[in-house]
Amino acid sequence: VFGRKRKKDNDEDDDLRPKPEKKEPEERDGDSYKRPVPDEEDVTGHEYHSLPGCPDCGANLEDKETAVFYEEDIPLPDKETKLKRVTMHHAEKGYCPRCRKRHVAHPLPSAKVILGENVRLYIVYLSILLRLSFSQIRSILWDTYHFRISEGEIAKILHRKADRLRPEFERIKKRLREGAGAHLDETSWGSLYLWVMASMDTEDVL
Repeated sequence: VFGRKRKKDNDEDDDLRPKPEKKEPEERDGDSYKRPVPDEEDVTGHEYHSLPGCPDCGANLEDKETAVFYEEDIPLPDKETKLKRVTMHHAEKGYCPRCRKRHVAHPLPSAKVILGENVRLYIVYLSILLRLSFSQIRSILWDTYHFRISEGEIAKILHRKADRLRPEFERIKKRLREGAGAHLDETSWGSLYLWVMASMDTEDVL
């Protein structure tokens, strides 16, 4: 059933089909296999390695010159480098005797410590696009940023982001249903099914 289709003697359709053109492999020079040199504005630091004399006998070196190379890396947390950013907010508040109202310079959250928008978006990215589990998200945040978070907080972030995106979800669904046509398909998702709805003539997908 899954074998290659045998060509029949009277099957002339294959002979009439245009054969794909064979593309010649593009020639690449040696530099194409190397990392490109960073722009000057991308350099974040300099290290100077001096050579005062011959490392074997100590004699002065002649025709000295400086070779330059670049090292690309990412910062990791340690005692000196803390990637987690903690901002202490100082919001003034007071009472107006004329209006008889209390005012505050910045809206105060219900909790003393809150999560910033960047980590919320990063959690959505890790969960939805990279499809990581809650335990994997916790491990990445701790190993990379020394950032502690519970699985309950992760679930709450995903639910709140889903609620904020619900209106756009409904708008896309309406456009799909009112469009010229849509392709629907399903796949197993644990004990349930996950459906996809894709427009036939636009890039709308749910």
